[in-house]
Amino acid sequence: MSDSTPRLGLPDLPDTPELYADTVADAFARLDAFTDLCLKGVFVNTPPSSPADGDAYIVGGSPSGAWSGYPYKIASCRDGAWTMLAPFDGLRAFVPATGALLVYGGGVWTDWNALLSGAESSIASAATCDIGGAGTLVLAVTGSTTITSFGTVANRLRLLRFAGALTLTHNATSLILPGGADIVTAAGDTAMFSSDAAGNWRCRHYSRADGRMVNMAAPVFTGTLTAAAANFSGAVSLNAAAPLLSLAPASYAGSYKTQLGALSDATGILVFGNSAHNEIRAGATAAGGHLDIFTNNTAAIGTAGDGIRAARFAADGGLLVGTTTNGGWTAAAKMAVENGGPGLGLYNNGSTGWALSARVDNSAVAFAQFYYNGSTGVGSITTNGTATAYNTSSDARLKDNIRDAGDAGAILDALKVRQWEWKANGAHEAFGFVAQEEQGVYAAAVTPGDDGDDGDAITRQWSRDDSKLVPLLVKEIQSLRARLAALEAAP
Repeated sequence: MSDSTPRLGLPDLPDTPELYADTVADAFARLDAFTDLCLKGVFVNTPPSSPADGDAYIVGGSPSGAWSGYPYKIASCRDGAWTMLAPFDGLRAFVPATGALLVYGGGVWTDWNALLSGAESSIASAATCDIGGAGTLVLAVTGSTTITSFGTVANRLRLLRFAGALTLTHNATSLILPGGADIVTAAGDTAMFSSDAAGNWRCRHYSRADGRMVNMAAPVFTGTLTAAAANFSGAVSLNAAAPLLSLAPASYAGSYKTQLGALSDATGILVFGNSAHNEIRAGATAAGGHLDIFTNNTAAIGTAGDGIRAARFAADGGLLVGTTTNGGWTAAAKMAVENGGPGLGLYNNGSTGWALSARVDNSAVAFAQFYYNGSTGVGSITTNGTATAYNTSSDARLKDNIRDAGDAGAILDALKVRQWEWKANGAHEAFGFVAQEEQGVYAAAVTPGDDGDDGDAITRQWSRDDSKLVPLLVKEIQSLRARLAALEAAP
């Protein structure tokens, strides 16, 4: 014979005339806690610091303090101490803060108000996505993880909305789907599922957001589409060797605005634009799909001279400008610009920021690598993680007949150190060189420009590189040190 009642756990009174005060008090405390249970919080892990007598909580899965070791129990405060009670099937509780009316059954608290109101809750997709244990009738399934099970909670009804693409895996016993086939969901798809007494789930209804039938990849039509045909929405599959659809207003006589279908050059499938103006053409080649942008077309699509291909987005994700080949010296760069003028221009017309920003996360990767006439490197910009280096070619393997340099003093003496004001803004330069003057003294430091006179329009500026003078300065310092050492050593 048990010492307590089976549901509330009230202590049995002894078979004696005496009534024990502690026993009766404990029974009254349990009645007070369980009868019309009113909760201050649900799934709380940390006991409140100043609870009032009668405060009750559903403990969370990771309790601490006085609640440690009592996950998912009911904590009831009496005389400043906590009494831990185990919930039982059929127990009801009200949460004034949220208006939730909870019922406990099968190890799950279910909010009946949520079920009746149809408020939507979220549940993350997982291999086992326990929609039966969610306690809410209407659920939004988020994420993209393939679902192979909805859990084993029995006799439940759930209305689902899918937030994106994922796969529902058909199982002939535990997850029965229409047609006995997997379903790939899309954002906005809705479905109704129910579980039987064994916890096996069956799809009762599935509705696609785009209106298609559940396992229909795309509507299929046969015959000829004419201008008088009904409008279509959703995906339409068409297949023919010639252009299938050409749309153009009357003002584009002999041409088209939009074309769907194969072109005579077998490279275009979908074209937006007009053959006498500009186009965006999507197509495919043996190397893969691409997207071409044409400008200044002067001939019909698919014929020689059918416009200037301004750019191409290649199958590998590269952006090609002035070329259709992603490779060669660029080593399959993700952006390749080839033409006879400036290859790439960057412009920032604001008052802050940068015209160009570069980032590397490994010192073995260069900010920039420079090439001349093919794949021969001539310089780079690198970092060691704390400083930046501007490098020029100096590999011994690129040089012949290496020997000590001659005297640099005569060159340094011939250089004219000048001062001037810049014409653009009047700024004063206290020390510097003039490229044209330096050309006759040390041409290695100068990049010549055009031969115009002062006042003529400048088509290509003269410029110079201070770093080219560093070897001369080092050579002269070495010479001075040697002569100084000789003087110091003299008696």
